[in-house]
Amino acid sequence: MNLSDIASEILFERENIILIYAFNSTGKTRLSVEYKNLTKEANNGEHSGVYYNAYSEDLFIWDNDEENGNENLRLGIIDSTLNKYHSFLTKELISEKLETYHPKYKFDFDYNANPEDGIDSIFFYLDEETKTPIKISRGEERIFVWCFFLALFEVDGWANLQDQHIFIDDPVSSLDEHNIFITVDSIFDIISVH
Repeated sequence: MNLSDIASEILFERENIILIYAFNSTGKTRLSVEYKNLTKEANNGEHSGVYYNAYSEDLFIWDNDEENGNENLRLGIIDSTLNKYHSFLTKELISEKLETYHPKYKFDFDYNANPEDGIDSIFFYLDEETKTPIKISRGEERIFVWCFFLALFEVDGWANLQDQHIFIDDPVSSLDEHNIFITVDSIFDIISVH
């Protein structure tokens, strides 16, 4: 059975929740793309659901500011269709999602000049007074990106208009056991709301 066949089978399944477990490099991300394409075809080319996968994580990329000795470390956000929803995100909303992970850092946004272009980058710091930018670990970054997407679920016009399905592909890579359980709990919260 190829990925397209599996995506079709999932699409026509009548269950509310489908959990697929597969080892790394078996094609989960490619399956999510096949499923997205299949559902868009059935919806006149428009998204009918929300996706979180490696493509979502890849919208965030570090600018290590090597030429200035890492003075201006930033987690940049690549332009995407999500940018128009960024202006509805607040630090408080994302912090609320992060709270259960007990982050040691704080963060601020650097917005693009045009609000329609959303957030340009995020910088992280420990000290509220100096706000010296730091680089967070890969696990902390994955948690932050996951919480960023969880916060987007609260923004009108995104998840509520594309609510036929939610496809979540591996939000726990680079996380320890404790943080995996917290992430699973947040997925249950999404299921109970939608």
